[in-house]
This record gives sequence, C-alpha cells and structure tokens, in this order.
Amino acid sequence: MPFSPLSRSSIRRQSGLATLLTVVIILAIVTLIFAYTNRAVFIEQKSANNYYHSAKSLGAAEAGLDSIFALLQADKDAMKTAGMTTRLVCFDAAGNLRFLTANSSGKTCPVAASASTTSRTLSAALSASMEAYTVTLSVGADGKSIILSSQGCSDTKGSSCSAADSATSTLQTSINWGSAINSRNAAMTSKADYHQNGSLHVAANSGSPDPAYSVLAGGGYGMGGSNGVGTVCKSGDTAPASCPADSNQVAGEDDWQFFQTTFGTTPAQLRTKAKVYKGNGTGMSSSPLPLFPASAGLDTATITALGTQVIWVEGDLTLNGNVSFGTAGKPIVLIINGNLKLRGNTNNVTGFLYVVGAVGDEYSSRCHWPSDSDLSTWWTGYMPHPGDAAGCSTSLGGGLAVTGAMAIEGSIVNPPDSLHALPWKAWRDEIASTTPNSYDSVNHNVTRYRFSYQNYGTTSVYYDKNLLDQIELDPVLKRAPGKWRDF
Repeated sequence: MPFSPLSRSSIRRQSGLATLLTVVIILAIVTLIFAYTNRAVFIEQKSANNYYHSAKSLGAAEAGLDSIFALLQADKDAMKTAGMTTRLVCFDAAGNLRFLTANSSGKTCPVAASASTTSRTLSAALSASMEAYTVTLSVGADGKSIILSSQGCSDTKGSSCSAADSATSTLQTSINWGSAINSRNAAMTSKADYHQNGSLHVAANSGSPDPAYSVLAGGGYGMGGSNGVGTVCKSGDTAPASCPADSNQVAGEDDWQFFQTTFGTTPAQLRTKAKVYKGNGTGMSSSPLPLFPASAGLDTATITALGTQVIWVEGDLTLNGNVSFGTAGKPIVLIINGNLKLRGNTNNVTGFLYVVGAVGDEYSSRCHWPSDSDLSTWWTGYMPHPGDAAGCSTSLGGGLAVTGAMAIEGSIVNPPDSLHALPWKAWRDEIASTTPNSYDSVNHNVTRYRFSYQNYGTTSVYYDKNLLDQIELDPVLKRAPGKWRDF
C-alpha cells in the first residue's frame, strides 16, 4: 500500500499542541516557583512580625522591672527620714520584708494584718503605645530579698497582660535589700555579764516606741549606782515570757553569730562599706590606718564627706569626754574592734554603738601582790570586784550617752581555777589570744577581763528606733541580672 503523507493542516495542529503543552509546563513551574517564593516571603514577614512584637514585649518586661526597681529604691531612700511616705516596702517586727497594700510612712509595717502582705502584683500600660507589664513581687526565703517576675506584652488593649495579646515575654530577677541593724528590740545588749557601778538611765527617745528590754544580757546583771531602767532580761530570768529564749540566744551565739544577727552581714563584708580608723591604744601605734578623731568628734559635715555612716575602729579606743560622734541628721554605726575606755565628762554617740571587747575604764582590773604565794592564796578564793581587795587598783569611768542603741560582745571569762590562760576568740582573725587573762610573774600582777560592761561613770541610753531606721548599711539596692524565662 503506498505511503500517504500527512496533510499540512494536520502537521500544523500537532505542532500547536506541543507548543501549548510546553508553555503549560513552563507556566506551572513558574507558578510553583512564585508560590514558593511568596511562602518564604510570608514566613519571613510572619517571623519579622513575631520578632517585632516579642521585642516590644521584652522591652515592656524590662520597663516593668525598671519601674518597680525605681519605686523600691525610692522607698529605701524615704526610710532614711522619719515620716516620709513609702509605697511598696515595710518591715515586720522580726525585721523581715513585707509589701504594703497602701501607702504608709517609716520603715515599720502598720499593725493591721491587711496592711501588708508577702506578695504583691502591679500592672501598668506604657504611655503612647500598645504595651503593658505585670510585675509580681514576692519575699525571698531569707526575708531580706525580693523576687521579681515581670511579664511584658505587646498589642494589648488594656493596662495589664492577657492571653489575647500578640506576644508576651517574662523576665525574672532578685533584689537584695541589704543588711540592716537588728537591735533585738533592746536599748542595750550584752553578750556576757553587764555590771554598772555607776548610774544607768534608759528611756525611749521622744517619738520612739519603748524597747522590749532596757538591758538584754546573755549573762548576769549588776547595778552599783542608781538604776533608772525599765525591763531587764538576764540569764536565769523567767519574766517576761520572751526573756528566757532571748537571753539564751544571746548567750549561745558565738562572736560571728552575734555580729551577723546584729548587722545581717559578716564583719569582713561590713568593713568594706566602712571608713576604717585605728584606735588610740598603744597596740595600734604602728598601724598605717588614719587615727580616729577621738577628740574632734564626727559632725554632719564630716560624716557626709566620708560618704558612709559606718565607722570602724581597729584596736582599743579611749574617749576623754566632751565629744560627740554622729548627729540626728547623720546617725552613725560606730564599731570598735577592741575595748572602749570612757573617761571625763559625757561621751555622746548618736546612732548604734557596737563594741567587740568590753566597755568602761574597768574593763580590766589589775591586782598586785608582793609574792606568788600571796597571789596563790587569793587565786583559790573568789574573784573580787575591783577595789574589793587590797592591791587591786581602780579608776572611775567616764560618762556615756547613746541616742539609738548599743551592743557589746564583751570579754567575760569563767571564774579562775588556775593560772593557765583561757583562750579568747576574736572574730576579726579567729585566733586565740591570752590577752584577757594574763599573769606578770615579774611584777606579780594579774589582769583579767571581768565584765562586758563595767563602768563607774553615768551611762544614759535614749532608745530611738526611728533614728536606727534612718541608718542604711547598704544605701543602694543590688539587682541581680535578669533571666529571660520564656518568649
């Protein structure tokens, strides 16, 4: 059968179909490429939008932390002045932080239980934007720190964050409120025995609440002169009901614990915040430290120039009277890492006086006997008060007036039963020393520290809690770095 070639029209028709098919395939490929490109652009736009809102919510969370931190610092500054308004923070009777439910004044929480709480939530909208924050404050386990959790949100319609917001971010941090003075609600606290041969007068200063104790002693209490005090709590007392536990706690604390209970920090840490001087005793004569201005005193201008209200004196210090340290406007913490001798007329301290050693011109008694045999005869007997036995020299102590409160670690030792030195632990360097109990075999002298407070002069303590509340050992709040908890 002869071959019959295709017509020209049939060939043209087949060529058109091939072209169309090619174009369709190319168009489909282009469409897929375009769709994929658009998807990538959409995802990129969505990611950019999410990042934008997340960044805004994170900024709102940071703004919440900054705002609350500023309020807390303002409260800390306000507490330095009696009667100033505080908005967030107060302290309960145990010295632990709480949060006010309404504005108050001073450092102490209002009496009503509903006036303060252990947690509080604050919310606010950022002006001229659609962001807001919600900050939750809670008291740390130590009672002295604040845990902050700040949630920021964007594209919000209200003044607080909600589930309908476009994005939320949460930042967490903590604030250390810093150490504070714990007077144990006592005008005078003595870790060991308290013995006042002169006159003692204790009263609350004008406008201050009365202390629970005029004198809180971990040991005994003796009074040789006139006694113008209120409640005394000493070892063995059963009243008031709180006395046995308080006295036993003071007596049971070692030197480190006594210091840290008082100041809420270690000696080494507090010393870094202090202006450090050397005492005027002979033991510190070669020290390069500046000499404490025992004769000039410390007035408002001097304390302001120092930049701190914490004054630290290394070694023994003698005050010769008619001098003042601290003022009502600038009360101080005066820490004497040694013994304090009082001479002359009244020595005035406004603030908190803390003595590591003992206080008074009679912080040691020196007795002299012609021979060791005479000494041995006396040694097996009782320990007399200075001046009770021939050969014991005494000198009258000076006057002391403290407006605020005072605490004494003291250097009490057990009744002597041998000539062997008893160890004396010093929290400054934790070494044993024989200084408080020594025997000079050449001159036949015995020196013993008998009481944490022994003074023939007049001592007056005007307890002032409001004044103590003005003393900030840590004037600036410390804020830990924030942690980004979620996106």
